[in-house]
Amino acid sequence: MQSAKGEEAKQIEAWPFVPVSIRIHPISQAQVDAKGPRILCHVECRDVMSETTKAVGTLRVEVLEPSRTVEPGMEQVSAAWVTDLSDLDNNAKLYDAATRTYRLSLRQLPGFMVESLSDASKRGGRNAVLRATLEPAMLPGQKNVQPMSDEFKLTW
Repeated sequence: MQSAKGEEAKQIEAWPFVPVSIRIHPISQAQVDAKGPRILCHVECRDVMSETTKAVGTLRVEVLEPSRTVEPGMEQVSAAWVTDLSDLDNNAKLYDAATRTYRLSLRQLPGFMVESLSDASKRGGRNAVLRATLEPAMLPGQKNVQPMSDEFKLTW
């Protein structure tokens, strides 16, 4: 989990509950439902007091395909989804009060995931990295807003 600590003091002055870090919650999973394969991604935001909070801004989630020929950290983005959390109706729909996370149902998965999730005999031991990046909206009184991100190894 990474945070934008350099801005914490300014954020407290502007709005004390603005997120300073995010994490992809471990309840995130790859699954198959009635509509087909999907990633159910839960993103948690925390404020300067380490309490869960909501966010306003742009949330981007990427799937990084693992490769045997590429060094760790150099994986290629296989799919990406962008969510506008500045749209307050959309923000409210995506926020799950029970888990205190944004709950994203991600479809249109990369081929390697669709193939292995759709065929039960190919499940088990597969993995990919999920990366979430939040670019928060700038609040009055803030001069510089830093994006924050987290990565999570998704297995199925």
